[in-house]
Amino acid sequence: MIYNCHTSSSGNHIFINKFALRELNFALRVMDLRKSPGPDGIHGFTIGHLGPHGMQKLLDILNFSWKIGRLPRDWKRAIIIPILKPGKDTSTSVSYRPIALTSFVCKLMERLVLARLNVHLNINGLLPSEQYSYIKGHGAVDQILYYC
Repeated sequence: MIYNCHTSSSGNHIFINKFALRELNFALRVMDLRKSPGPDGIHGFTIGHLGPHGMQKLLDILNFSWKIGRLPRDWKRAIIIPILKPGKDTSTSVSYRPIALTSFVCKLMERLVLARLNVHLNINGLLPSEQYSYIKGHGAVDQILYYC
């Protein structure tokens, strides 16, 4: 059975059912394909230009990972690039902020899982109305204005 993110509302089916091609296509539409690739060297543009057969094969890989509950080792690797903070001393490590370049395919998997979790939380009313952090369209400014 394929998860229907628009009509399903109960149980742990979001953790069992395979991802559908429409979920993959939606995740790709909202991702920035221009981001730098991770250690695997796979660019977002490459994934974004796969044909129907390639997309189905990618979906099969993502669903297999989902089914067994494990990510391939290469998806967990990152290239860490230190970026100097403006006006900071170049000789100390605290003057840098790390940028992690991770696998685009892993980011895609994260996006698929996040979309399902968000639908599940929203449909089942599992987030309190006071929750503002980590919710799209809500932020610290909203919370401050709410209390003023």
